[in-house]
Amino acid sequence: MDIKKWGEAEVQLALFDWLNERRRMMILANFQPRGWRECDIFSITDALYFHEIEVKVSRSDFSAEFTNKRYKHMVMSSDERYKNEKKYMPRTYCFACPSGLLREEDMPEHAGLIWVERDGALWGQLRHRVEIVKEPPILRDAMKMSDEQMLRITKKVWSRYAPVWRGIAQRRMGW
Repeated sequence: MDIKKWGEAEVQLALFDWLNERRRMMILANFQPRGWRECDIFSITDALYFHEIEVKVSRSDFSAEFTNKRYKHMVMSSDERYKNEKKYMPRTYCFACPSGLLREEDMPEHAGLIWVERDGALWGQLRHRVEIVKEPPILRDAMKMSDEQMLRITKKVWSRYAPVWRGIAQRRMGW
């Protein structure tokens, strides 16, 4: 199998499989929850906690993170000036990257680190191994997603998925 340069989608797919094995209730790529910024991987546990994973496939992309998303990282820091905005932030925040690209010492205090590694192929499909290098700290106390938030997320997901489903159904019907 030809091994290509890492792309964000490959890391996202590996994380999706890994989180799915850990029985996350919902896992979405490139999703922006209300009141927060877009998440490369947004997931919700059965206990209704929201977690975010930011995917990086180059060191320059990682460096730009703290310029382009400076405010987001200020909110997640221990700085109390942003306490009103903290209600929207995830319970945990991690960076994920190809194995060895980023190191634990590169991480800000509020972020964990996950490495993704290609682990051969099985039946023609590339497999991945995921390793938590730095456990992410809990960023906020026991604030769970409310029923209203879950309903909004469900509506947003359906509005994104419905046209895809409709197109698939129409092709199957020969329309």
